[in-house]
Amino acid sequence: MDFLSKQKLTNTLIIALVIINIISLSFIWYKEMHKPEFPLQRPGREDVGRFIKDQLNLDDKQKAEFDEHMKEHAEVTKEMNDKSKELKREILLEAFSEHPDSNKIDELTQQIGKFQSKYEKFLYEHFQKLASFCNPEQKEKLKNIFLSSFGGKDRPGMPLPGERRGLERPEGPPPRQ
Repeated sequence: MDFLSKQKLTNTLIIALVIINIISLSFIWYKEMHKPEFPLQRPGREDVGRFIKDQLNLDDKQKAEFDEHMKEHAEVTKEMNDKSKELKREILLEAFSEHPDSNKIDELTQQIGKFQSKYEKFLYEHFQKLASFCNPEQKEKLKNIFLSSFGGKDRPGMPLPGERRGLERPEGPPPRQ
């Protein structure tokens, strides 16, 4: 190959690479400009309800009871979430006020604690009611579905409090005194 043909080949390759880079950058720019506003959305209640009903293989009577209970649960949960958000909003407003009142913050955090306790009791009753629609085999499946959302040793998700899973961290240097 003489010098001139090598030069033409080199120039052709450079032009091809420049064109490929321009196309790649254009594609990246286009994708960045057209991202969905909320790319990771949680499944809606309907999707979760459908999933649970499918997994438990509920009969028609059980499905009707399940749907009715879930509707009631959604209404109460919305009210409870709204109340919780309002209490937390009050704390935020107090944090940014000219003269924050620590007594008001203490009172609000105590209200949130009491409210959270009521909410957890409500969830317990909700799970208990769902289990009441099920036969023993379905109860076990339902328990495993809910436990998997919390995680555990032989379940996906986050570890339960006090559990350690996954890769252990290597021993590092001792903490500084």
